[in-house]
Amino acid sequence: MKNKHKLKRIFYLIITVLILISLFLEFFFRVKYVDIKNIKNPYIVNSISKSLYGKNILFLNNQNVLYILKRYYPIADSVSIRKEFPNKLEIYVNNQSILYEYIYKKSKYYVTQSGSYLKYQSNILGNYPIVYSNKPISTYDIKDINTLVNDISKQFVISVYKYEISNDTVYLYINSGKEAIFNFHKSIINQVNELMNVISSVGPSCNIINVEYNKIFCEN
Repeated sequence: MKNKHKLKRIFYLIITVLILISLFLEFFFRVKYVDIKNIKNPYIVNSISKSLYGKNILFLNNQNVLYILKRYYPIADSVSIRKEFPNKLEIYVNNQSILYEYIYKKSKYYVTQSGSYLKYQSNILGNYPIVYSNKPISTYDIKDINTLVNDISKQFVISVYKYEISNDTVYLYINSGKEAIFNFHKSIINQVNELMNVISSVGPSCNIINVEYNKIFCEN
């Protein structure tokens, strides 16, 4: 009888200790401080931080933090977290590399170097070229447009701030005030080289340069 009573006391003691430990873990390791690196927009940083406050730091990992973060910042590719116990969380964000903004009618997207596209958000800071098109983004092979923008950005010493794609024709608007017309399905590098030759030979007198066909057309 004595042993039975003793075992019962030990059992209750163990239960009490476990409850105290769980309560300690539950309340002592709540996130109170969040430090987010590599996101410039303070509104997004504040929104992410608020979503993490009060969560148990012991159970947070890269994947569930990324899931929370993507609700406010979809261009995040991955995160690396560091925990400072008991209640501080540091997050380093690796962003997807945005190549341009794609606009079709009222639909806007960010297109990344990898070829994926994300819904446009006005609170994501950045100055990207704009691609206007007369077709929805899903009708194009995004890799083809990425090749176009990449090749032009690598070859061009002049900045292109806007592209307009209409069927096979690409209109380039250049910061110097010039306009260039390309063929979407011809070699972009060859057309860029032709364009640069024209610009260097005619100087500022040529405002519209058409390299869409085999012959080059220059208009004032």
